[in-house]
Amino acid sequence: SLDVLSVKDIDSQTFRSFWSKDQPILVKNVLHNMQGIWSPKYFTDTYGSDAVSVVDCETNHSSHTTVRDFFQDFKLGICDGNALKLKDWPPDTEFSTKFPQLYKVFIDALPVPDFTRPDGVCNLMAHFPLNRVVLDLGPKMYNAYGTRQHSQSGTTRLHIDVTAAVNLMLHARSAADGTSGSALWHIFPWSTAQSICQLIRETLTDDKGGDPIHNQKTYLSPEMLSCLRAENVIPWTIKQHPGEAVFIPSGCPHQVCNLSNSIKVALDFLSLKDLHPTEHVAKELHKHRIEQDWGEDVLRLYDVLWYAWL
Repeated sequence: SLDVLSVKDIDSQTFRSFWSKDQPILVKNVLHNMQGIWSPKYFTDTYGSDAVSVVDCETNHSSHTTVRDFFQDFKLGICDGNALKLKDWPPDTEFSTKFPQLYKVFIDALPVPDFTRPDGVCNLMAHFPLNRVVLDLGPKMYNAYGTRQHSQSGTTRLHIDVTAAVNLMLHARSAADGTSGSALWHIFPWSTAQSICQLIRETLTDDKGGDPIHNQKTYLSPEMLSCLRAENVIPWTIKQHPGEAVFIPSGCPHQVCNLSNSIKVALDFLSLKDLHPTEHVAKELHKHRIEQDWGEDVLRLYDVLWYAWL
């Protein structure tokens, strides 16, 4: 079952105990009084003229727009056609440089800062020297329109992150009946990745080769999830609401479907517990990058471990 904790009840010792189970954790009541500055109006007023690239969740095609145009429909709850997402914002600048005020508010609000902050004593990434090539582990903002719960593409397709991550929902548009907006997560144990890959290969006749999860082209439909459950491959299913942080262990396949227009910020981190799955996924991704000609590895795991050991 999913571990659900309140932010006031979780400290480093408690987190370490729960995190050792290799399961996601949902932490509630993280926002306190910080929600207002994460509104669509704030981004429209402050960054409205900025040019950005948005992605169609259904087709995965990119197009160019401005922050103002994206958030204008976003705050009105309008989705003309397929849902759009403004992902990995900012794409080419560190979050702390682009959004210094938001960065401080976000970092100060993080649960278990010893593990999650970029300078946390239990975060192995904190030991990487400042005069080396910077590893961009976030934070990154993810703004996306809501999609149907039974969407064939979701908001974020099935993928595996090489490190652990914490994802905090900062804003979600309420439904017409006043209920809180949310996002639906499916997170699988990292040991089930091969079973999932096999199902995707057997189900999708247009599979073009490569690793079906690392290709990030599939969103598991309800029918595919049922097939996996029949094989005892069962995800943790999470409904995330504003003010809630989802902790995703390294190596766990996961996908997300925003059920309402939402603003989330995610940050990667790496603890000692995560090293085994992180190394496994790093090797898989290295092989996949060579096969798909994706370029060099981003994490540079062994450099990180060297500096953590020094």
